[in-house]
Amino acid sequence: MSAITLKRNLLFGALLVGAATTAWLLTGCRDDRTNVTSPTVRSNLLLPPPSESLFVCAADTVAATDTATIGPLGGVINFGPHSLVVPPAALLTPTLITATAPADGHLTAVLQPEGLRFLLPATLTLGYAQCNPQPSNSLSIVYLNGPLGQILQWLPSILHLDSHTVSALIGHFSVYAGAERR
Repeated sequence: MSAITLKRNLLFGALLVGAATTAWLLTGCRDDRTNVTSPTVRSNLLLPPPSESLFVCAADTVAATDTATIGPLGGVINFGPHSLVVPPAALLTPTLITATAPADGHLTAVLQPEGLRFLLPATLTLGYAQCNPQPSNSLSIVYLNGPLGQILQWLPSILHLDSHTVSALIGHFSVYAGAERR
């Protein structure tokens, strides 16, 4: 990798982290369905909702799990084609973390212990290179109320076409998945 490419990727990453952190801080980690007073939500009540569904990846039929103790220095967990990056200072004490990609035919990540909250957001990256067909450009990471459950929140996500991944900042542990709006 050339020095120019490396600098460009580092700058892009820094901008991504800054923008995503700002979005995360402004929106918090909440269930967007409860914000019925916003003009956007009120106007959308009159229109049919866009079709939204979990991304189907029939190639995801083998479960992958990894467990690690992550503390104040942060760390990375790789589970199947997915990863979780916990930055330094996100956790104050060493915590046993388990990340699972269930064999459910979707891009799903189950992160435990459920309900764990970070002081700084962690980055969840879901890999979809193994999927056929590939997702559309609307692939995002969503927060679910359980495995293959209802979508509770669409997270600001970055689709990396070159590495066949989608990334989002998360503030707590739960169940996340790749989903598309059409």
